Amino acid sequence: MTDDGDGFFDDADSIDNEVERQNGEPLIIQEDGSRRAYTRASSLGDFLVDNQFLQLWEKRYLARQMGKNEDLAALAALETYSTGFDEDSVTKSASGKRLDSIIQRAFERGRMHERADYGTVVHALTEPGNEGYEPVRAAADVQAFWEFIELNNIKILGTEIFVVNDELRTAGTFDHLVWTEQYGVCIADKKTGRNINGLGFSVQFATYSRASGYNVKTGERSSLQLTYANDEPINQEWAILFEVHDGACRARRVPISDEKGYKAARLAAEVRDARKWNAMANIDKTFKQVKDTPELRERAIIRRVNEARFPEELLALWYQWGKDSWSNAITEAAKAKKELEGWT
Repeated sequence: MTDDGDGFFDDADSIDNEVERQNGEPLIIQEDGSRRAYTRASSLGDFLVDNQFLQLWEKRYLARQMGKNEDLAALAALETYSTGFDEDSVTKSASGKRLDSIIQRAFERGRMHERADYGTVVHALTEPGNEGYEPVRAAADVQAFWEFIELNNIKILGTEIFVVNDELRTAGTFDHLVWTEQYGVCIADKKTGRNINGLGFSVQFATYSRASGYNVKTGERSSLQLTYANDEPINQEWAILFEVHDGACRARRVPISDEKGYKAARLAAEVRDARKWNAMANIDKTFKQVKDTPELRERAIIRRVNEARFPEELLALWYQWGKDSWSNAITEAAKAKKELEGWT
């Protein structure tokens, strides 16, 4: 664990170990000492982005791997998971978790995360101070990144910086704070895959550019401008995305201005908050409420008995409700119905 002496960590793994989390979201210390869950900056854009392609991609992988792995298909078929009336919530939850595990194993057998894992390796090897073992497959990408940095006279001012944006209640770690001749001091991140979510990156980088460093021990905020950039302002118009793959490196500029990226970030935060708002939480106590009781069920069954059109419907009611709900009053109502209709 790397600590610079005052509680500010540049190492993402250290931050993950130090920051308390709730359902995967970092709990950030507030002025009054309380902790509040913040959205991960990398996830904020998901509230605006259409992820149908990602969902389709996962379904395709799952279908293919379940077809190729008979043991996993059999395990899944044995599960009782159902949203019907015949399974209680505890049993359904346990079965669902086992199915989740089976799905994960299917993805792993299909090497679904191989590119992502490789990308993590490239990320690590393109951080200052991480020189060492370098897999052959990663060598060209790592070399391309460092040559790009040198060729364009880019200065890396900070790496793996954990920040919080209190306005939008987001927190996260970005790859680098850099100085470039074109844009001055700016947020920079690396992308090793081929699919680029422009809106998501724009939202993510915009939140970083207006965020503060975070002391994991005290909750103290710090200025990135003062801490890393010698008080040179951080560019809030453009961020840099380094595309590193296939032995090549190029840069894209990502719009993060108030009119574009940060505007979208504010909108994403509004959508997030709207989704968390439970509009149906308040019971209207001006009305008298009806609760499920044995007496209510008895009245419901008696009503159904009186509405029966055929004698078989009475038998169906017996099988549907069973002995637990069938009372003497219902039996008497059924007898009266038979006599009235002349059923034997």
